[in-house]
Amino acid sequence: MTFDEIHKEVPSGCNCVKNATVAGTDDVFYRRGDKKTANSDNFKSRKELGQPISGKSCKNRCAWQGVSIYLVNGDLERRKIELCAIYQQKQTPDEKWAYFIKLKPGAGMLGQQNEKTNHCELFKCDQFQFEHIEFVEIFDRSIPL
Repeated sequence: MTFDEIHKEVPSGCNCVKNATVAGTDDVFYRRGDKKTANSDNFKSRKELGQPISGKSCKNRCAWQGVSIYLVNGDLERRKIELCAIYQQKQTPDEKWAYFIKLKPGAGMLGQQNEKTNHCELFKCDQFQFEHIEFVEIFDRSIPL
């Protein structure tokens, strides 16, 4: 896997994938979305969406080019209940859907995981294709369990 595209817009000496890891084949992640049918647009970075960058540091530039995903630790059903509760609190009202996914080999690498939230950045490799995403389930967060 190569990551030349990600490194075109970072400061000299900044390596977004230096401490990154490859997802395990059994790891399940989720990403929130606004549509029941997911497509490649649901897995674009803030850079690809044309959103402004929130700082010029190496960390901010790398995060701007990553795709936010969350590792599901353990019980998928428990995570669904938590996601419903968050939605009911209207913290993310336009992101009704949760895409539970696995990453196929060659998708990219994962930036450092936040231990509290299980958030990490997916750094898509230059060869990334939407087919690198395996959908486990698309879940409606607006229906309480």
